[in-house]
Amino acid sequence: MRCSGATPGTSCAARWGPPIGTLETRDLSQFDAWSLLNGSLTLTSELAYQGRWAARAANGGGDIQYQRVWYETDWRVGDNIWYGMALFIPRIEDWCWWAPIRWDNWRARLGPKADVGGVVIEGGQIYAAYGDYRGQETLIGPVPAPAGRSFWLEVHQRFSRRARGARTELYMDGVRVGRSRAANTTARHIDRVRFGNVAMSSSCSSLSAIYFDRVSYSGSRLGPQP
Repeated sequence: MRCSGATPGTSCAARWGPPIGTLETRDLSQFDAWSLLNGSLTLTSELAYQGRWAARAANGGGDIQYQRVWYETDWRVGDNIWYGMALFIPRIEDWCWWAPIRWDNWRARLGPKADVGGVVIEGGQIYAAYGDYRGQETLIGPVPAPAGRSFWLEVHQRFSRRARGARTELYMDGVRVGRSRAANTTARHIDRVRFGNVAMSSSCSSLSAIYFDRVSYSGSRLGPQP
């Protein structure tokens, strides 16, 4: 595991340095793992945000599906974490609800009560959300999602189970578009963060694809390409 041995209050990024998945290796080896159910997850020289290569996640038929990559993490209460990705959505109307970035602690075997947070896009609007697999509450949003162009999406969170210590900020192309002081963790440690088509509603979506690049998390802000 990438963050084995990390002490409480020390983020993975602070211990190991910020990983940045630019996909220039022309494979998915920069990530700790990836998973696919229905559809496809491929590398393409089209629509790259940084360098020459990007990932293409195409949804397929089926009730449950995903095409995603992830990093193992060890995020805890008090950590300041920045995570983000470059995203290209050709047709926003093809995706009624989906999650391009999601962190969780599913590995703790909490089932549907496992903590879930990150970014969801619903009806063409971006939200930062937090909850569990049974439902999530909005922290930030709605913010219109750009379609037909690449954009840099980045989230900053300071994890706290109390409103006074929590912080969530959403940035698009380097501009802050929302912030919240609401609680954003149950204080259980977060063991992975996933990117791509992490989860989606197939019943109201069309067969389509998204492109993503420059996947990252860090203890400090990365920001968009110059």
